[in-house]
Amino acid sequence: MKKEMRNILKETKVEKFIELKENYFNHLMEENEFSFLNYLKKNYFQNEDRIMMWAHCFRINVGINTNMAIESLNKVLKHNKMKGNRNIRIEKLLDMLEELVNEKMWKKILNTERPNANNYQHKVTAEAHKKAENMTNCVDTIEFGKFRVKSSTGKHFYCVSYNLICDKDCRSMYCNECKVCFHRYKCECPEFSVKTAVCKHIHAVVLYERRVHGSVLDTVNTGTGEPSNANEYTKNKYQDDLNLFLEEQMSEGNNPIDFERQKKIELDEVVNYTMKLDKGSFEKFMNMFRNFKNNLEGAETTEVLNKKRKIEKQTYYPNRK
Repeated sequence: MKKEMRNILKETKVEKFIELKENYFNHLMEENEFSFLNYLKKNYFQNEDRIMMWAHCFRINVGINTNMAIESLNKVLKHNKMKGNRNIRIEKLLDMLEELVNEKMWKKILNTERPNANNYQHKVTAEAHKKAENMTNCVDTIEFGKFRVKSSTGKHFYCVSYNLICDKDCRSMYCNECKVCFHRYKCECPEFSVKTAVCKHIHAVVLYERRVHGSVLDTVNTGTGEPSNANEYTKNKYQDDLNLFLEEQMSEGNNPIDFERQKKIELDEVVNYTMKLDKGSFEKFMNMFRNFKNNLEGAETTEVLNKKRKIEKQTYYPNRK
């Protein structure tokens, strides 16, 4: 049952998707699995809009594979910032969101200035290149700029063709071995069209061209015309937002901190917390507060006395006359 559902999910052709769905529904009816069939129709196949949210055949070249980024951001906000608390004031929540956005923007600036080569996409690209090294006899040339690559299972053939030409500085999903970026080729396989990754078929084509022609870059540059502006778009995609963020940070750095507003927010949080306590917990809280207050006032008094006390140099009188 799980295998059939995975095949329906990963199918990239609409006609084949509909055929697999109908066959699977008929199989469930033959096995009298009416409860599970109704569950699927109610939650996943109720209309075309719902199907387009999860079926791969409707998400070709979208660039979104999962919602892990949203779930990760929600976890950071819920546990790291809010500490698991649900009932917080709206002012406090807005401050947390502003702090989180600032952290993300600074991280984006660092990644732009100093790209990290040990990220997840780099590891996926390196693994795909290793798999392509074993696909030496799986690539055939159809015409100039178009290749047919046999899948690792030998059951399918995928078409790989030239796509866009980037500048030599483009490092979007860049392969250090093949010396090509994500924009150079395009493939019909789900790894490229759905997951937006440089698949092993593209690596196999690059290695094939290197064996046949000796240089991939010269062949591509002479055959596809003028370079596109894909690299400039990649570089400048977030540049306006980053510049605006830096200007806001510089202007805020010149303004004094609004201590009274921050103190009011903190006091409101303390009041809301104490209102939920029972009698015993409230008395315990007040005793701890009084002890803290007395210790703080005692420390301030001692500090004042130490400042007023004048230490004079003592005269030394020897015992012997």
